[in-house]
Amino acid sequence: MRMMNRAILSLIAASVVATTPAWMAEPGFAEGKTKAVDPTKIDNINKTIDKLSKALPYMKELPNQTMAINEKSGVVVVTRTNKADRSAPQLTIYLDRRSGEVNSFDLEVEVPNKEDKFSLEVQKEKAQTFLKELFGQLATELQFDESESKRVNEVVFRRVINGVPYLNQNVFVDVNSQGQIVSLNKDENSSYPVDVSKFPEPTKAISLEQAEKALTSMMKLVYRLGPAGNDPVLTYQPMWSGYMDAQTGISLETRSAQFQPLSGQLSPAIPLTPGNQKLMAKNKDEAVALLKSIVGFDSTGAAFSEQSFSDRMREGMKEFRWQKGEQSGFVIVQEKTGQVTSVGVEAKTKIERKVTRKVTREDAQKTAVQLLQTYLNTDTKMIVSEVNSYYWQGDHYTFTFYPTVHDIPIVDQTYAVTINGETGKPVQMSGEFGHRKLNLPTPNKAVSAEHAAKEYLKYHPLKLVYIKPIIGGQKAELPVLAYIAERNEQAGDSIDAFTGQIIQHKE
Repeated sequence: MRMMNRAILSLIAASVVATTPAWMAEPGFAEGKTKAVDPTKIDNINKTIDKLSKALPYMKELPNQTMAINEKSGVVVVTRTNKADRSAPQLTIYLDRRSGEVNSFDLEVEVPNKEDKFSLEVQKEKAQTFLKELFGQLATELQFDESESKRVNEVVFRRVINGVPYLNQNVFVDVNSQGQIVSLNKDENSSYPVDVSKFPEPTKAISLEQAEKALTSMMKLVYRLGPAGNDPVLTYQPMWSGYMDAQTGISLETRSAQFQPLSGQLSPAIPLTPGNQKLMAKNKDEAVALLKSIVGFDSTGAAFSEQSFSDRMREGMKEFRWQKGEQSGFVIVQEKTGQVTSVGVEAKTKIERKVTRKVTREDAQKTAVQLLQTYLNTDTKMIVSEVNSYYWQGDHYTFTFYPTVHDIPIVDQTYAVTINGETGKPVQMSGEFGHRKLNLPTPNKAVSAEHAAKEYLKYHPLKLVYIKPIIGGQKAELPVLAYIAERNEQAGDSIDAFTGQIIQHKE
């Protein structure tokens, strides 16, 4: 069986249930800019290595140590090997320079078959013993999560405060078939002490019954395209960020909502005057003309390139691109028809700078609507904007729009427009342009929202958690109580509005 670094295996497993740690997300870390470190000058790191050596007996067999620091992220990388035994595995440890805490470690080992491991109960006991040695009293705040452990084939612990899970504060431990701890991965700050007095008491949360009633009010009718893009089906789904403020019962704004379909409230319907203009570009000249008219990109002196995509998500698509200094203009089309799906400009590298918004969100949305309706057909009479879908990226606003029929949004027919918050000019536009006329069922015989909510909660029961919302790119200083819906691998978020049954995920 071939050897693989545990970092790769563990991070793949952890990524599906945890956010990427800040030290891993740093650009400098990914680029691998490191320099050697004098181990005599970082006592906190040495103390942690000593503690780890006591908890991991196999480290005695790996006496040769190197130490380097990533200049961008401040992560210290320690490797342990045995130069006298070339067959011995390598241990790689990642530590926080300031605190000396272990971020993760990985022993290069043979990739095990699931059945080669100890029973999950034995793995749990060995992992708990190890965590007590490493974290001391803090280990008592870690609660074993059996279902996630079975799913990712590692031992997963959730941090629990006041009897309530603390979201994105998880620890992942891998125990091999010899009973050795060969991998540790944890979310940012998950082993740091917290001031429990800063956490709102669980008694301040509304009851589960009240939360379920609040979720019922969030169940909304939407049209979704059927299999293989067939005529839409009418469904119910919760319209929320995926997080409910447990003290108010309203949807909680947080950056994580971007991964939630229909994450915010929809605006009142916006009437349109469709221009019915075709958004087509069958060649380079037509594409560059669109760039000029829509976003004002001047291609003079720009380097041109074009490519056809073959990956599953973009198969059948073609991109025209002009690179001019740090900025590039692009037009993406359906290769066979020339139908444009995306047009805009983007910076080659992200430039971080303080920006003063000179354009209000309301004015930016008016500009976005004015541009979008130019290319919508006459069947599109109304659109709605997803109120919480816009987010400020530097000096940009991005809006998401859906056409509506019977006052119901067609959520798989999405349009996005980005407006520069300083200049008020369009930056990008994308969407399902040139679509065929759809046969939409009327909502007359739909089940009630109460019925839909009951069916949804059968598969996705609510649970109380602590979370630090991320708003405007900043994580809140204090945690809040929130209700979230349990994940279900087999069931989706949509309820068939006529049968009242949840729409199952297809394998």
